[in-house]
Amino acid sequence: MVNDLVSTGPPESISLLNIIAEAARNPDTNVASLQALLQMQREVIADQSKAEFNRDYAALQAKLPRIKKDGTVEYAADKNKPDGPKKKAFNYAKWESIDTIIRPLLLEFGFSLTFDTTPRAADGGGLVVTGTLLHRGGHSKSASIPLALENAGGKNNVQGMGSSFSYGKRYTTIMLLNIVFEGQDDDGYNAGLRFITDDKKQEIIKLLQETGADTLAYLRHLGVESLDQIEHKNVTAAINALVAKKKKMETKKNEGSTV
Repeated sequence: MVNDLVSTGPPESISLLNIIAEAARNPDTNVASLQALLQMQREVIADQSKAEFNRDYAALQAKLPRIKKDGTVEYAADKNKPDGPKKKAFNYAKWESIDTIIRPLLLEFGFSLTFDTTPRAADGGGLVVTGTLLHRGGHSKSASIPLALENAGGKNNVQGMGSSFSYGKRYTTIMLLNIVFEGQDDDGYNAGLRFITDDKKQEIIKLLQETGADTLAYLRHLGVESLDQIEHKNVTAAINALVAKKKKMETKKNEGSTV
C-alpha cells in the first residue's frame, strides 16, 4: 500500500501526508514508526521552504538597486571647539531612505523584516539587536549585532536605547539583504582619505557577532562613530583587535572544558 501511495500520489509532501494518515489508521503501526514519518514530513516541508526562500531571495537581489548615501555626519573642525565650524566626515544612507527602497521589493517577493532586542550583560550592558528576514514559505534568516547604549550628546538611557536600536536595525538589514551603496566601490575617498572596503566591514561585523563585543565601545576605541568611517590604514589593526579577543575567548573556553 505504501509503495502504491508513493508511486501514484501527488507531490512528495502530499504523498507523505497520505502515508502518515494511512499509518495512523493502521492499528499495527507503532509509535516510533509514526514519529519517524512525522519527522520526515517536517524535514520535507523545511527543505521546500528553504528552496522557496532561496529562489525568491535571488530574485529580490537581482532587482535591489544600489542605495544613495543621503545623510551626512559632521564633526567639529577643532576638537577643542565642539561648537565651532564643522567639517564633513562621511556620508551614510538614512534608514527611511533604505526602507523606501526595500519595502516594495520585500512585499513583491514575499519577505518581511522584524527586529527584536535582548539585554547584553557583558562589558557594561546594552542590548543585542536581532533582525529576522521572514519569508511567506516559512523559512527565515537572522543577523545580530551587540551594542552598548549610545550616550553621546548627553542622551539619557531611554534615548540611548532608541539610538542603539536604530543603529542595530540599519546594520542588520544591510547584512541580511547584502545592501550595496552608491559609490561603495570607491570605498569613500574623502579629503584624500581612503576608508574601509565593504568586504572588510562585513568581516568586522562577523567578528563583532562572534565575540559579542560592544560595537559602540569598539567604535569609540577606534575613534570613529561608524564602521564606514574606519580609515583604510587602520583596518588591519581594527580586525586584529577582534581576532585577539576571539582567540582569548576560545582559549578560556578550552581551559574551562579541561578542568
